Amino acid sequence: MPKTEFTLTRNGEPVATTSVVSKTVKCDFCSRPVGETCFIARDARMLVEPEPGDVNPLNLKEVRLESDAHWAACDPCAALVRAKDRHGVFERSAAAGAIFGLDRELLQAIQATLFWACWSGLSHPAADHPEHPLHER
Repeated sequence: MPKTEFTLTRNGEPVATTSVVSKTVKCDFCSRPVGETCFIARDARMLVEPEPGDVNPLNLKEVRLESDAHWAACDPCAALVRAKDRHGVFERSAAAGAIFGLDRELLQAIQATLFWACWSGLSHPAADHPEHPLHER
């Protein structure tokens, strides 16, 4: 996978440069086609353990979730993130997650732990990623 250089901005002002291995771009919040923004958060990890007494075979294992620093966003989700509207982002994500049967409480914990606790306002244009649809034109 290609490495790409990015200029990170906070409130539109350049603050640093970094490089990252590029990934497939879809909204990391609602899975819709990506828009123009990629938010930068610290890498994070989360452990999800089954509830005591849960006998669903799909829930019997611990699950370790990891997030890389780049969170691609569609334009509606990006606007909600910039407004720090956690509930709005969660509701858009939950609507998409409902299609796959994703537990709302788990989704909320994932966003709180892997994104909101790690994001400090940094972003860059999503089109910087070579996989962005803009580059297919």
